[in-house]
Amino acid sequence: MQPHDNAENANQSTGTPASPAQANDYCRQKAGPPGSALYYALLQLPPSKRDAAYAVHAFCQEIADIHAAVHDPGVAHAKLDWWRQELARLFSGAPAHPAARAPASRRAADRNTAARPVSFSAMPTRIMSAS
Repeated sequence: MQPHDNAENANQSTGTPASPAQANDYCRQKAGPPGSALYYALLQLPPSKRDAAYAVHAFCQEIADIHAAVHDPGVAHAKLDWWRQELARLFSGAPAHPAARAPASRRAADRNTAARPVSFSAMPTRIMSAS
C-alpha cells in the first residue's frame, strides 16, 4: 500500500500517475504550491533543474509528514520501510509513488545525456537515527 492516495493524479488500474508530467505536478503541489516560499525560491533555478528540486523536496515532505502525522513507532517504521523499498524500486527503474516517479523520469533522461543521478538512499536512515 502506498502512503498517498491522490485519485486525481492516479492511473485507475495501478494507482500510480499516468505520466512523468503528472508525477512532476504532484511534486510541485506537495513541495511548493504557488505562493509558498519554496515556490519562489525554486523560481531562481534554471527550468531544467526545477523539477528535480521539486522531487527532492516532495520526497522530504513525504518523510516529514510521517513524523508529523504518525504517533505509533511501529506504524512510522512500517511507513519508512515502505519508503526504503520505494527508493530501491526507484533505482531499479520501477517506482510507484509520484515523488519517486518524477526523479525516475529525470534519471532516465540523465542516462541518455550521461549526467549523474541524484541519490536519496541514505536519507531515511539518517532521519530514523535522528529520532
